[in-house]
Amino acid sequence: MIECSIPHQPTYDGICIDGCLYYQAIVDRGSRVSAIICFDVRSEKFSFIKKALGAALWRESTLVDYKGRLDAEKHEWSRHVYVFPSSWGNVAGEAQLYYIGMSGNNEVLLSPRYPSSPFYVFYYSFERRTIRRVEIQNMDALKYGRIHTFLDHVEDVKLYTNV
Repeated sequence: MIECSIPHQPTYDGICIDGCLYYQAIVDRGSRVSAIICFDVRSEKFSFIKKALGAALWRESTLVDYKGRLDAEKHEWSRHVYVFPSSWGNVAGEAQLYYIGMSGNNEVLLSPRYPSSPFYVFYYSFERRTIRRVEIQNMDALKYGRIHTFLDHVEDVKLYTNV
């Protein structure tokens, strides 16, 4: 059991960068004040990252591993505003998309939460300003419910037979 000097309650999943787990947490239940917590797996120590001046952490905020950069010791922030190109509407249409994560080649992965036909996931590169739309086939059986999309999932699809 590892104790932290400031009681807090994690609110959402975090990200792991270079052996450190970063996540958003409530540090004051009464006022619902949020902070970013860092847990270094190697040293088993907690630290807190100061918010950038004027920054707000919303319930829907998502921590993103963009090029593996996060310097919690210096508490330095940079601001980047990325705008989707005007052609985005031609590719995505009226689809309501949600952020899934960043791919290994720094593309944002977006996916619908509910079934549609055809079913697409979208990859967007801010650097190259390119959009890729990938159709996931054989989704017709899923007419109801919610879609859970995972990034970098690997499954062994070898066929095993009883001998």
